[in-house]
Amino acid sequence: MVILIAKATAFKKKFKDKYLYDQMLLKNNLEIARLILERQLPAEQEEILMNFLFNYINFEFTETKVIFDREINLLSDKNINTMTIQEILVGQAKLQGKRLGLKEGIKEGRKEAKEEEVSRLITKLRFTDEQIVDFAGVSLTTVKKVRRSVARSIH
Repeated sequence: MVILIAKATAFKKKFKDKYLYDQMLLKNNLEIARLILERQLPAEQEEILMNFLFNYINFEFTETKVIFDREINLLSDKNINTMTIQEILVGQAKLQGKRLGLKEGIKEGRKEAKEEEVSRLITKLRFTDEQIVDFAGVSLTTVKKVRRSVARSIH
């Protein structure tokens, strides 16, 4: 399963159109998720594989991530909180977009989504700063900022 997930990165080279790439990646990742869920693995193994699937390859568009999260919820009969978070952030970005201008709102929404992803990698997966920089594609400064925020919310 891990190899199937990792091989999906090779698809990016074949697609110049980011939208088509996202659609192919969505289809591929949903199929991998189906395979993982059909195997009825122990819960811990399933969680590790699903977390890897969620975090290894990033979609180009936040909207595709929201669709992916929603489909995973339907497939697994589990409520994966990232869908709700992503939907809220996309909704906030759209509202802000009306006030700040569409481009600025979308940019801010993507930034917030990335910060939420970093927060999840810190709290749920306990990744190191370097692992988060590699997986999430964010700067070390962003990771440290989010880590401080998470630490403040815990205390």
